[in-house]
Amino acid sequence: MPPLEFYRDPQGAPRARGDDKRLCRFLETDLQGSVEVTQSLLQLLSNPAIHLDRDRDFHGNAHTVSLGATMATIECHFDDGPDRRVSRSELQRAVAAWLEFIR
Repeated sequence: MPPLEFYRDPQGAPRARGDDKRLCRFLETDLQGSVEVTQSLLQLLSNPAIHLDRDRDFHGNAHTVSLGATMATIECHFDDGPDRRVSRSELQRAVAAWLEFIR
């Protein structure tokens, strides 16, 4: 996965930019600056058996993250763009980096 850059906009809101636009938008709109929400997603991603329980998908403000055994799918509720499939480990690294940034 190409690296993401995290920064704060002039109003102080956390932002992300990089080649993976869907992931950047997900971080900004669903995790935002919430340490608690970000930690809850990291807990889901770190549990290898979570894909067996469909009720444990992560539902955010604008996206749903569906967890498979090795892959995750980020689906947007507000546009017709393609869903983003990413390995769980890559998503976990990106979310952990976001958490470090927003702290």
